[in-house]
Amino acid sequence: MRINGATWNIDQRDFIIEDGDECYGAIDGTDDGPANEWILGAAFLKNVYSVFDLGGIQIGLGQLA
Repeated sequence: MRINGATWNIDQRDFIIEDGDECYGAIDGTDDGPANEWILGAAFLKNVYSVFDLGGIQIGLGQLA
C-alpha cells in the first residue's frame, strides 16, 4: 500500500474479513468528505507504528522492525 509516496507492507491475510460464506475488503475508500480519503483501521494500523498528535492535528507512521 502506498500513502503519500511511502510504501507500507501489510500482511495479505489482514486484507480480507470473512463472514460466513462472504468476504469483505478490510480497507475501504469513502465517497464522503475530501477526495482520496480512506478509512484505515486495524488491518492497516496493526502493521505499522503510529503516533497521534491531537494538538498538531497530525499522524506519524513508522515501519515495524
